[in-house]
Amino acid sequence: MTSRKQREIIERHEQILAKARYLFIANGYHSVTMDSIAIEMEYSKGTIYQHFNCKECIIISLCSRFCTLVFELFSFIEKEKQLNARLQIILIFEAFILLQELRHDDIQLKNLADSQPFSTKVPDELLNESHKIEQRTFQLVVDIVNKAIDNKQLKLKENSNAEYIAFGGWGLAHGIYTLTQNGCASAIPLPHPKDLLRANAQLFLNGVGWETYSLTDKRKQLIANYSVRFREIIYSYYPSSEDEY
Repeated sequence: MTSRKQREIIERHEQILAKARYLFIANGYHSVTMDSIAIEMEYSKGTIYQHFNCKECIIISLCSRFCTLVFELFSFIEKEKQLNARLQIILIFEAFILLQELRHDDIQLKNLADSQPFSTKVPDELLNESHKIEQRTFQLVVDIVNKAIDNKQLKLKENSNAEYIAFGGWGLAHGIYTLTQNGCASAIPLPHPKDLLRANAQLFLNGVGWETYSLTDKRKQLIANYSVRFREIIYSYYPSSEDEY
């Protein structure tokens, strides 16, 4: 059982993360300092440093939490062993779409962390924690692809393997949202990114040799039901999501 002091430390830790997240999103990474976080929190800078060594540590901590959420979503899907493997991959794309809609700011912070040279400022232990979660998440997708191979639902093409297919799907999902949201494709009359991803996901799965899987009305309803559960998982990690969005 945690003591009152321990609970207060945990609560303050969470408050710092929440306030820093707001500042990073509102003002941008370069405009936020440990001083500005302390001022907003009405804490001394020393109090902030008791929890985090630098602002980069705060961002990595936020990213680790988001990566854990992604892992929990994908793990939930992977554990639904009774489902067709292709349907499981489709559900992973649907979970990704929901994350883009509900936690887009956290994805932006994750992209920031991946693009900035944080490794020189953040302890290896903190960086490794985030990387390990991502590796475990990727392995879940690989396991689903291997399930399809074992069940003869996916016939690998020459020089292909489960890892290549999992990475290809990952790149497809991120690529569509990146290109449609940063203005690169603004001159092209394209549908909403989620519709674009859904359509291209089917083309991708067909192209890698996956057995066709018709999305009947019954299966579409099943996907919708799972999407409700995905929302519940997301809200459990970020209770304020329903108010924010």
